[in-house]
Amino acid sequence: MAFFASGLVGVSVALAVVAVAGLAARVPKGAVRRRHGQRLPALLRLTLPLARVIAAQLPIGRSTFDRRISLQLERAGLQQILTPVEFYVLGACTACLLIVSTMLATTPYSQSSSHSVLLVVVASTCGLVYPWVWLRDTIQKRQNQLARQLPLLLDLLQLSIRAGLGFSAALAQCSARIPSGALQNELSQVNAEIRAGARMSAAVQAMARRSGVQAVEQFAAAIAQSQISGAGLADLLQHQAEQQRDRRFAQAEKAANEAPVRLLLPLMTLLFPLTFAVIAAPIVFNILEAGWL
Repeated sequence: MAFFASGLVGVSVALAVVAVAGLAARVPKGAVRRRHGQRLPALLRLTLPLARVIAAQLPIGRSTFDRRISLQLERAGLQQILTPVEFYVLGACTACLLIVSTMLATTPYSQSSSHSVLLVVVASTCGLVYPWVWLRDTIQKRQNQLARQLPLLLDLLQLSIRAGLGFSAALAQCSARIPSGALQNELSQVNAEIRAGARMSAAVQAMARRSGVQAVEQFAAAIAQSQISGAGLADLLQHQAEQQRDRRFAQAEKAANEAPVRLLLPLMTLLFPLTFAVIAAPIVFNILEAGWL
């Protein structure tokens, strides 16, 4: 019976794959293949083609979905990889994949129906939650990278401006000199918007809105203030670079002071019991050998 059930599930999966392949053949290649510089996790890469195919078949416009997920995708740098519709479908596809994998793994073993239902519920919950957890972690890592690289950009900009370059030319030069990463990608988009005719302050403010980092927002505010008041931009950038370094040093010092408190719980739950067991074991053996107990 178990062998028959596992074979039935395998045939169902094969039919689903064939159906998806037939749908994929009718979808334009540009909708499935998009260039991106960031690798997705293995589980999401596995379900992404299916999510794109299903999202392309849904008669739902992008405006129907919440703008919050669009902003989160922008802050994660995924706006060129995923649309909001595809992200929602990606969670459902991941849940289905985990459910099928759980069924294939547990069918050969005799289990009660309650255990099977519990495993399916757990697998579906993990599949639905995993894309959101990964998106949150990606946003946090990207924002930390932006805040870490921004002081270097500010130093390069103020040196270039003092050397006689305009802000647009200095920004184009500095974006090629900083290490590759989130900030370089954002600056490339800013330079492209400026070349397309956007105002400099508007392009920088759009970058600040996409990033969601307070330091980048202060940088955009300084650019807008210098254009309105005519103040020296190099002095403002130098002052901001010093502020960002002081803030990062204070954050690092705070994290170093909090480290002993955070290590207390792992020490109490893992290390201290083992230490007490090693110390008490010879004493207990001596008491047992002496016949005191």
